[in-house]
Amino acid sequence: MPLKDKIVKWVKKVKEVFEILKKHKKTIILTALICFVVPLLIIHCLFKWYSGFEFLVAEWTAGELLGYVGTMLSFVGTVILGILALQASQKANKLSEKVIELEKDRYRLELRPFVLVSNWKAYEIENEQLVNDPNEKYIQIGEYKPGKALGLEIELTNTSESCITVEYGRGKTEKKEISWGKVAVNQENLKMTLAPGDKDTFIFYASPEFMTGLISHRVTIELYLENRFSKRYKETFVLIITSLSDKVSRIPGKWHCNLFAQEYTIGRFEKDKNGDTIYISEEL
Repeated sequence: MPLKDKIVKWVKKVKEVFEILKKHKKTIILTALICFVVPLLIIHCLFKWYSGFEFLVAEWTAGELLGYVGTMLSFVGTVILGILALQASQKANKLSEKVIELEKDRYRLELRPFVLVSNWKAYEIENEQLVNDPNEKYIQIGEYKPGKALGLEIELTNTSESCITVEYGRGKTEKKEISWGKVAVNQENLKMTLAPGDKDTFIFYASPEFMTGLISHRVTIELYLENRFSKRYKETFVLIITSLSDKVSRIPGKWHCNLFAQEYTIGRFEKDKNGDTIYISEEL
């Protein structure tokens, strides 16, 4: 339930309590009179009545007994007020926690940049395309000789509610002999600029042999993001290519690709007290 609705509901309950007090005004006044008058009458009668038994003769005065009764009534009232204050404090704490959660949600949506892998495909790329198409973000990640390369196109979607930029950092595998490079030829700008909900692609390419050698390996992709206030973040996720083959389709040069993108992480870069840049991991 939204915080605004919870506050409205709480105000309604308070109004209902006041309405009950108004409707039962006579009962409340009568109860108060009983609580304060009856003890006085009882004490008065006890001190006026002579029982004839020495044991029942009071060792204290009526004033002392009235003081004791008054102290007990004050104690009961204090306990009731404490319980009411505790309940009010608990409700206030819950509302405060909800406000904090709302602030976190606003931060995630409006201030912190984040992208998700929304689509992918693999296809052959001619050497001329790599040189003559500077608008695409081609990134060479492995061995490649002039001729046809195999490209893996990864589509990223901006899930935040603000404009962000995205830059490819690097790719790492669990095996040192299999590593992703970062070589770009004739590319004007390798940064994506994404409005809320916008999509763009990085095209990673290498020789077909290198690309198919990535099957079943965990590749950790690092991206560097900036929000509209130029605050820098690092996002990582793991790509696992489960299938990459040109044998599935009967169409020559048609490649089939299936992969999983998982284990997303995000963190921001800040300056510490010494002026050094540090990375602070954040919850998704």
